[in-house]
Order: sequence, then structure tokens, then C-alpha cells
Amino acid sequence: MKYWKVFIGKLALGCGVLAGGPVWAEAAVDYPSKPVTVIVPFSAGGGTDATVRVFAKYFEKITGQSMVVDNRPGGGTLVGAAALKSRPADGYTLGVLTRALHVGYWLNKDTTQIDPLKDFTYIAATHGSVFGLLANSNGGVTTVEDVIKAARENPGKISIGNIGVGTTHHLVGLELASMAGIDVLHIPYKGEADSNAAVMGGHVDLGVSSGSFIPLVQGGKLKVIALALQERLPEYPDWPTFKELGHDIEVSTLVGLGGPADMDPELVERIDGIVREITADPGFREDLMRMYQPVTYVGHEAYTTSQVEQNRKELELMKKHGLIK
Repeated sequence: MKYWKVFIGKLALGCGVLAGGPVWAEAAVDYPSKPVTVIVPFSAGGGTDATVRVFAKYFEKITGQSMVVDNRPGGGTLVGAAALKSRPADGYTLGVLTRALHVGYWLNKDTTQIDPLKDFTYIAATHGSVFGLLANSNGGVTTVEDVIKAARENPGKISIGNIGVGTTHHLVGLELASMAGIDVLHIPYKGEADSNAAVMGGHVDLGVSSGSFIPLVQGGKLKVIALALQERLPEYPDWPTFKELGHDIEVSTLVGLGGPADMDPELVERIDGIVREITADPGFREDLMRMYQPVTYVGHEAYTTSQVEQNRKELELMKKHGLIK
């Protein structure tokens, strides 16, 4: 009799495991059935935060459920990543993932409990970013050559605000210093809103920002020194690129949504489909283009593969600029 009890117990366990499939499938079909939280690893008011809030508006339009933005800045996005890692993999807490996560990992590899390639599910990318070197609109610096001349006359004293060591913002300043043979002072802030404010207030000489700088330039509070792009923006033809000025600086990043590790594939497919629908919406695309954050949808499989390669590239860059051995 005891053998039958063992057999029946194993059969019940097996049925429970098998039943998990339909339960997950049903959950994926019904998703979302309640509000979704998205963790933004940057402070409110920055370029990424602004685009996520636009995304949240369209998420509610398409799904009927609200998306709550939870800002968790700090640690080169590792603070936000740690919060995301600790949440249930049920799709109701998502997070914004950028190349800064890989940078933070390599810079803190010996101490961090975060592994970008093991701890997260990369669902889909939504957009890219445009990066520019900015100055106070009332300052005397107006060109890249002005920056280089001032840095050579004042070694280590010309300050450039960014949003953390190893971030894409920091990389723009590092590349310029490396190519021009100058020594500058990098000042990290929690987010673009703080960095932009520091430039406007004269607390730093320069700053590197993504799309959040555009309305500030249009409002006369900042001016563009150069953009880290292949060519000028058609919408803003007066803004030069580093490349045309003789400095081969071009940086890019994918911004995407992810969740904790081991999300159910059907749920990932469902959320990926929502992202695809939002990024195809003409209104969403227009809203992002106004901030010049170009929509760049990349689906789950391709996005996941790209992040493995991004992780490798960041290691090379960190070594190149002497940030790690």
C-alpha cells in the first residue's frame, strides 16, 4: 500500500508541475490585470525618466492598466537593478535597463551581488538616446576647441558633469579627453536633472546629457557644444557633431524593459507584444522625437543577444580608459 501512496504522491506532484503551464498561460493572456510598476534607475526629470513616463501613458492607453514609475537612482543604476532583482518574476514589476548596468557590474564586480547576464530577463528595447556636450548659455565656451584650449590652460580644472562613473555620459567626456590629450575633472550626479541644473547654475563648466537637454537649449538655458552622433540632427541643423569637428566620438545606447530572471516565456512574449504595439504607435513616436529619443524597438531574442555583446564591449571600454585593470 505504501508504494501506491508514493506513486500517487508523485503523480499529484507531476500534475501540479504540468498544471503550471496552463496557469502561466492564463496569467499571460490576462496580463496586465492590475497596475504595473516600472523601476527607473535614474532620478526624476532626466531623459530616460521622461521617456518612461511617456511610455507609461501609452501603456495605460493600450492595456487599460496604469504604469507607476518608481525612481531608484544611484550606484550607476545598480540600486534600481537590485530592487528589480528582488521582485517576483510575475511581470508586475519591470525595470528600465541600459548599458550603464553592464558598466556598473564591471566597475563593482568584486562587491556587487548583481550579474546583468544572470539576474534579469531582457524583454524588449524601446528607444535609443542622443548625447551632447552642453555649456551654460551665458558662458564664454562655445566650441569644442574652446573646451580643449581651456583644459590645456587649466589642467584638471575644467569640470564636466555626468550621471556616474562609467556611464555613457561619462564616456563622452573620457573619449574627448583621450582624443584631445587633455585632463578634465569629471563630476558625477544622480541624474540628468541634477547635472543639467549644475551646468545652468555655473557649478560645473560643462555637462553631458541625453535628450533632456533639448528643451533647455530651446529655452536659452543651455547651449550645445557638440553631439556624439554620426551626423547632425535634421531637426536641429545648427548643432555640430564631434565627428565633423575632427573628433571621432559617437556613442549610443539601447533603453529597454526587463524583469527579474526566470520570467515565464509566454509572459515575456505578452509584454514584448505590448512594447511592440506601443513603439509602433505614431503618437508615441512623435512624442519621443520631440525629445529626440528615437524609437528603436528590438524584440526579446535580439535584445537579449545584444546585451551579451554589450557586456563584452563595456569590459573593453573600461580597460581602455583605465577604469579597471
